[in-house]
Amino acid sequence: MKKLMVVLLVLVAGLLVFTVIKLEKVERAATSELSFQEKLILNNPVLDQETGRYGMIAIYEFRVTNDAGPAVTLESVNATDPASGFVVALKNEKVIGKDLDAGLFRVPFSVEEIKNDPAKLRESMKTGGTRIKINDSLEPGTTQTYRIGVSLFPYDKSKQTKANLVLISLTFDFDNLKRYTKRQGFPIIPLEQETTAQ
Repeated sequence: MKKLMVVLLVLVAGLLVFTVIKLEKVERAATSELSFQEKLILNNPVLDQETGRYGMIAIYEFRVTNDAGPAVTLESVNATDPASGFVVALKNEKVIGKDLDAGLFRVPFSVEEIKNDPAKLRESMKTGGTRIKINDSLEPGTTQTYRIGVSLFPYDKSKQTKANLVLISLTFDFDNLKRYTKRQGFPIIPLEQETTAQ
């Protein structure tokens, strides 16, 4: 009987701690105000030297500001619903598919650093996937800058474009239960061989 009482007390204590943490997060969600600025800072075709395939790299810069309220933590940036496709390809304004072998990666370097040393881009791409762990704290009144890259393969074997526009959806998850979804689009740049062949 004593053991049962101890187990029940531990369970109740655990439930109370969980409830307090949830209430604290809900309170922070109600008081924190975040704002975003985003821009496309790089959009280039690339040659994957390992496979010989041409791909495309787009890098977005997001500036996230905690305008008011307590500190919050950006836990991760995720491909919005990767199962159904966080990348949607369009050709002449018609959806043509979602499978372009797309992935996300975090870019800790500036565009200038990448242009001066392309190996930095390859280094960044090693962190690829559909979820990027961030775990950065944003104190009130502070701004953090995040560069998120998208890699995909929008060219066929004859180096022609499968699509001329790509739409992406990214979700920013914070520890205060807030989620922000950002949707962006960027054009697919034809390869030199394609433009000269036309």
